[in-house]
Amino acid sequence: MITAPGGLPLAGHALDLLRRPLEFLTELRELGDVVKFRIGPLQTYLLTSPDAVREVQITQRTAFGKGGAVMDRSRVVVGNGLATADGEEHRKHRKMMQPAFHHTRIAGYTEVMAARAVERAASWLPRTEISLSDEMHAVSADMLSRTLITSGADVSAVLSTAVPELVGGLGRRILLPFDWAHRVPLPVNRRYDAAKAQLGDLVRRTIAEYRADPGDRGDLMSMLLAARDEQGAPMSDEELYDEIITIMIGGVATTAETIVWIFHVLASHPDVEKRLQAEVDEVLAGRTVTYADLPRLEYLKRVIAEALRRYPPAWMVSRRTTREVEVAGELIPAGSDVFFSPHVLHHDPRSFPRPYEFDPDRWLPERAGESPRHAYIPFSTGFRKCIGDAFGQTEIMTVLAAVTARWQLRQVGEPVARCDLTYRLKECVMRVEPR
Repeated sequence: MITAPGGLPLAGHALDLLRRPLEFLTELRELGDVVKFRIGPLQTYLLTSPDAVREVQITQRTAFGKGGAVMDRSRVVVGNGLATADGEEHRKHRKMMQPAFHHTRIAGYTEVMAARAVERAASWLPRTEISLSDEMHAVSADMLSRTLITSGADVSAVLSTAVPELVGGLGRRILLPFDWAHRVPLPVNRRYDAAKAQLGDLVRRTIAEYRADPGDRGDLMSMLLAARDEQGAPMSDEELYDEIITIMIGGVATTAETIVWIFHVLASHPDVEKRLQAEVDEVLAGRTVTYADLPRLEYLKRVIAEALRRYPPAWMVSRRTTREVEVAGELIPAGSDVFFSPHVLHHDPRSFPRPYEFDPDRWLPERAGESPRHAYIPFSTGFRKCIGDAFGQTEIMTVLAAVTARWQLRQVGEPVARCDLTYRLKECVMRVEPR
C-alpha cells in the first residue's frame, strides 16, 4: 500500500489537511485507490476511486461503521442523530423519520418555502450590498422553522447565527485534532461554546413545548413525537434531541451554502445566468413557483446538480472499520479510520472530463450516464444517503426561482473558500441589481 510522502513527526499530515485540504487530498488521489496517511499519531486511509467508495457504502458496508474524525467530532454536538448513528439505531430512526420527507409532504412544504423566498427577495433594495451567506442562512433557517419544526420558540433567529459558528468550530476540531487547542479561551473557541449552548437550549425548550402540546402540527417534530418503532416504543427525549439538532445543523448549513455557491457561479458565468433567467421567465411567467412547476425547471435542476459536483458541502466523509477488510486489493486493519472525499471524486478527470469547468449540460439525460455511478455522491449513497436530499433540493429551487425572477446578483470583492465541516464561501458579498 502506498503511504503519502512528507508529514511531520508529531502532526503527521494534519497541517497539510488543515492548510490546503482539497489540494492535499487531490494529490493523494494520484498515488492510488487506497493511500495511507497520518493525522497526528493516527494512521488513516483515503479511498480515492468510485469502486472503492462503493465497497464502503454498498458491497462491504457492514465492515465500516459510522466513526472516524468527522463522525467522532460531530457526535460531541449531535449525539447519535441520523447522520452519526450506526447499525440498528440508524435503521430504526430512519424508518421513523422517513414519512416526514415523503414527496407528498414536500409538496406541502414547497408552498411555504416559496412564500418565504419571495418575501426575503422582496425585502432587498436595488443596488445595495448584502452578505449573501448571512441572507441564505437566514432564509434556510426560516424555511426549516416553518416546515420541519414549527415551534413557538425563536428557532429561525437562533439557527441563522448558531449554525454557521458550529459548522466552523466542528471543522477546526476535525482538521486540528488536538483537544488542548480548542480548550484555550480564545474568542473563536468561546463563540463556538456559546453557539453550542444556545442551540442545545433551543432544542430542549422545543422538545418541552411539543411534549406539553403534542397535537399534530403537520411537521417533522410532531411526527417524531407520535412515531413508534417496531416494538411500539416512542423516541426518548435524548433521541429526539439528537435527531432534531442533526436536522437543524444539516438542514440549514448545507442548503444555505449550496445556494451561495450557485449565485457566486451565476455572477461569473453570464451564459449560465441568462439561460436560467430565460427558463424561470418561461415556466413561471411571473408566478410564485409551485411544486408542480419543479419538474419543468430542467435547466435549474442541472445547475444545482453541477454546483453540487463542483462544490459539494460534505467535502470529506469518515468511517471506521469494524473488522479487517480488503478494499481495492489492499488490506485495512480493524479499527482504522477511513476517509473518502466527494470533492476528490467529483473532480477526477477520469470520471468528469474538464472537471473544473462549470457545465450544467453534463447532466443532460444523454450525457449523465457517462460517469461511473459512485463518482457523484453529494448526498452520499446506499442506505446512508441523506434523508433530506429531496427537501434540500426543493428549497434550493424555490430560492433560486424567487431571486432569479427579480434580481441578478453581482460579486463584490473576492470571497474566500473554506473547508470546515462543510465546503463553503466566507465573506461572500453581493450587490443586488434589478433585472
